[in-house]
Amino acid sequence: MLKVALTFDDGDKRHYQVAKVLYRIDIPATFYCITNLKEFEGRPLLVDDHEKLRAIKDMHHEIASHTCTHVNLTCVNRSRMLYEIIESKRVLENILKDDIEGIAYPYGAFNMEVVNAVREHYIYARGTSICGADPWNLTVNSMYSIGALTPKHTLKLLRSKRLRKEVKFLVIYTHSVNLFKLMTLLSYLKMLFSDLKFLTLREIAKDLRGHNTK
Repeated sequence: MLKVALTFDDGDKRHYQVAKVLYRIDIPATFYCITNLKEFEGRPLLVDDHEKLRAIKDMHHEIASHTCTHVNLTCVNRSRMLYEIIESKRVLENILKDDIEGIAYPYGAFNMEVVNAVREHYIYARGTSICGADPWNLTVNSMYSIGALTPKHTLKLLRSKRLRKEVKFLVIYTHSVNLFKLMTLLSYLKMLFSDLKFLTLREIAKDLRGHNTK
């Protein structure tokens, strides 16, 4: 069985509509939210609408951290890094009254100092391939360097029969709210894999922890 986690970065307010569509077709996803900005790159953010955030959680999606202000955690001092990691978790937990267990590194950037800090507060962290995370997760050496692919690269690389046989779980990340492209991707995945299960990344991470991945 191939396990797939759909993940959406930044907490764009329009992700609420994506969450509703996925809920209707029984596909859970993970939404990484910036917590201390009203907008990012000109896009209004969900954190200002507590009701919508709670509704996404109630649809059985995962809400997770994307730091307070989307800074590159490897480029700030330790005090700022810890604030971004810890305060974003606190804000979301206060809104949702639930544990926040995952974080996505802004820009996919991390180093050992960042990993060691994140490890104290989260059960997993998602990167990309920028800092060495394996985008296919063929060998997961750490719960704090889970890799991810964009939809475009997912479609491109899934053409490899070898990779399709080797991959155990797939993490896809996007900022998009283009539902047509999302549905096309889901259809393609279902066509390629007869045994397919969509999960939140938290669910996949907990399963990996059960297999003694550190």
